[in-house]
Amino acid sequence: KISALVLVVMVCLQFTNCDKDNDVDIIDSVAVTVPVIKSKSEIRNSIAVTGAKSTNSDGKIYVYNDLLFYIAQNSGVHIFNNQNPESPQNLAFIQIEGVHDISVKNDILYADNFMDLVVFDISNVSSIQLLNVEEDMLTYYATFPDDISYYQSDIYPSNNDEFIANYTTVNMPRVVAEDNENIYNWTTEIFMFTDTALANNIGVGGSYAKFQIFNDALYTIDDYRLYTFDITDYNDISLTSTTYMQSWFGGELETTYILKDNLFIGATNGMHIVSLEDEFNPIYMSSFLHATGCDPVVVEGFTAYITVRGGNSCGAVEDQINVIDVSDIS
Repeated sequence: KISALVLVVMVCLQFTNCDKDNDVDIIDSVAVTVPVIKSKSEIRNSIAVTGAKSTNSDGKIYVYNDLLFYIAQNSGVHIFNNQNPESPQNLAFIQIEGVHDISVKNDILYADNFMDLVVFDISNVSSIQLLNVEEDMLTYYATFPDDISYYQSDIYPSNNDEFIANYTTVNMPRVVAEDNENIYNWTTEIFMFTDTALANNIGVGGSYAKFQIFNDALYTIDDYRLYTFDITDYNDISLTSTTYMQSWFGGELETTYILKDNLFIGATNGMHIVSLEDEFNPIYMSSFLHATGCDPVVVEGFTAYITVRGGNSCGAVEDQINVIDVSDIS
């Protein structure tokens, strides 16, 4: 007579043997990067102002007067009363799915929403108003994951309203990925894609900021270009210049910081200083170069602090901080 326990063990062993091949497939799996397609019109229609919400995603900090803004990546902007920095009070939330950066001048908040520039009146935080949406004014490219190994190429926008918002990864058996003609091995296949002035009240961003305001100019960056916008009239914003920065100093652009009438740009090859004496015509001044690495920068007084992050796709092996005297930028 077979006991119940022995019977259970035999059944379990039988199932284990049957799934042996599947176990091998699961163990030998690869991560495939897959584009996430979204609709521009749906993104634009989803903009909303609500009551306070808890923060639940990575983000950046921005400070303006007594307000603290927490920019939750791909979610929205949380607004806090920061009169008591030891206990900020959560006041409101602006839902902007494609937000990565903001800048504020005279109670007018400018934010990116993927490829759009959106403008809000925050003079009354309890009644924030959407003033303007400048469609397709910004350059937006989704960022590939650092550890990409396989890419699925047959998922792409099917019309002008669609775009690649971001990328996700899907684990699948290696044999399935390598047998699919639309999945490329990223490491072996050749694969190409085409695609602060005293007279004004302006906020301050952190070391990862890519939006900056100086007088009536708004500056944004992508990997290689500096874009200058005229925001004299927030209802009629215009792009005044596009500067291909690599022709000046090379390296991929990462962060921006303004001190007096100079724009400090952190790039993968160093810190570069651009004069804003003519706010709509930035002029390269000088650079501090270092080995390739991710490079946020902030400036206080006559000292610039450059943090080079290691252990990532930027190239640096170790973390380091460079302290630079910028009293003479010539």
